Amino acid sequence: MALLLAGSFLIALGVFSGAVLVLVPLGLVAWKAGTVLWVLFPLFSVTGYILFVMGGRVAQIRPLSVAVSVVLLLLAMAAATALVMQAAAVVPATGDTISLWYVLGVAGVLGIMGAASFSKRPDDA
Repeated sequence: MALLLAGSFLIALGVFSGAVLVLVPLGLVAWKAGTVLWVLFPLFSVTGYILFVMGGRVAQIRPLSVAVSVVLLLLAMAAATALVMQAAAVVPATGDTISLWYVLGVAGVLGIMGAASFSKRPDDA
């Protein structure tokens, strides 16, 4: 049970770190997206997932895996949308967009890997 809670908490912190990396360049929050968030976003997301899988039963793992994959894909789509809106000058750029590219890449890859691992295969019933 402790691994489930710790894993869930770390996943939430990892997603929060990624969200801050998306929101700060858009000027939607007056926070600072420091280097620590860049490291903690993938580290907490992956470590939290590993802890959850280690402490969970199969019936618990699949729903969390799908949920985390969806959240990461939504985060990647938010970063992609922000990049397009800034490139089209719909939203004024308030800073560097490198964190948007970073979240797009990391969240996109992790989300796609997670979603693909639970896609329907011919041998599934």
